[in-house]
Parts: sequence; C-alpha cells; structure tokens
Amino acid sequence: MKRFVSLIGLALLVVSIMTGCKKNYTITVKSNNAEWGTVKGSGTYNSGETVSISATPAAGYAFGGWDDGNAENPRSIVVKGDAEYTAMFVASQAEYVDLGLPSGTLWKTSNEYGNGTGFYTYQEAIETFGENLPTKEQMEELRNYSTWNRRDDGFEVKGRNGNTMFVPVPGYYDCSEELKFEGGAGSYWSSTYYGTYNDVVYAWALNYNFPGYVGLEWCGNCNALSVRLVKNE
Repeated sequence: MKRFVSLIGLALLVVSIMTGCKKNYTITVKSNNAEWGTVKGSGTYNSGETVSISATPAAGYAFGGWDDGNAENPRSIVVKGDAEYTAMFVASQAEYVDLGLPSGTLWKTSNEYGNGTGFYTYQEAIETFGENLPTKEQMEELRNYSTWNRRDDGFEVKGRNGNTMFVPVPGYYDCSEELKFEGGAGSYWSSTYYGTYNDVVYAWALNYNFPGYVGLEWCGNCNALSVRLVKNE
C-alpha cells in the first residue's frame, strides 16, 4: 500500500514538474491606425499553442497585410516566444485631400503599404511611385501652409482651408535595418535627389516627431522611410 501511494506521489510530482516547465508568451496584435480597422488575437498563450489572429477594416478601408509581409487573414501562428503583429490597413480607394495649398497639390490621405511593411528605400520609392512622390518644394509647402496638431497616435495636419489628413508615427528603419522611434516619429521620402557621397545616394525627406519638429533633411538610400503620394491638379 505504501509503495502504491509512493507511486501516485511520484506521478503527481512528474506532472507538476512538466506543467511547471510550460512557458507562457505574450502575443500582441495591433492596428497601424485604430480608426482604419480593428484586430483580434492578443493574449498570453502556452509555448507551441496555435493561435488565430485577425484584422477587420473599417468602412472605406481595406486590409493590406501584416507588417512582416504575410497577407493571410485570419492567420494562424504557432507560439514560440513573445511576438507582435501589426495589421496594415489602407484606404480602399486612392483618396486625396485639398489642404488649400498655393500650388493646388492634393495629398493622399494614407501611407503606402503595397510592399507589406510600409517602409521603402529611396530607390524602391522612386522605382515604385515615380512622379507621384512629392518634391522637396511640395513638402516645404505642406510644412509652411499647414498646422500639425499632435494626437496620441500621430498628427492631424490641417490646411488653411480647414481640411485635414492624418499622419501616423511609425518610425523608420536606419541603415542597420533597425526600427527607430516607432510611435514617436516619422519620415517621408521626397522625389528630390540631394547628392551621392561615398557611393551612397541621398535624397530629401520630410521628418517629424512628437516634440513638434517638422522639417526637411537629407537621408541615405539605405534608410527605409514611409511614402505619402501627391496629385498635381
């Protein structure tokens, strides 16, 4: 009888140890803009568990894929560690806003996410969007003839005619391919070439951050920035 009880105790101990070895990880699912769509699937899960994450666009918007390039929706993932997934929502149709700028330039109301990440090198931006990229002069005009009002998730850019567009703060990738200043800053490529130094091509970019800075600086092609298109009327 004592041996039987000991065996039961040993079995319970083994189960307890095995259970204790299981690791829990946090899966975080986010939207690139809460007004454009919602997501599901965030939570704490066991290692090896299969989890479903999903994205639902709001009216007037579409799901453009996940930030790692995957386009499945809903998407099944196997939990291997803490991980974060961002749903990239885009406008269903190319929508442009008139901000009352002197040149008559219209600005698109959303960033480009056609490559799955929303970040492009200068060469990729030029090859993909060409003349639809804003020039340095158009970016200067936007900065000088609009007001940038901070929100929790970015800036509301308001033209002198009262019309607005939203600008997120996704950060940017530097030349070491590290994401910088996510949630606090952003950068847009212009089409305007600056120069080549030590075999690196530089172009003008519009940079902005939460302290309130909005200005133009030159950036190397090895950086990956956001893209916001324009339409010339």
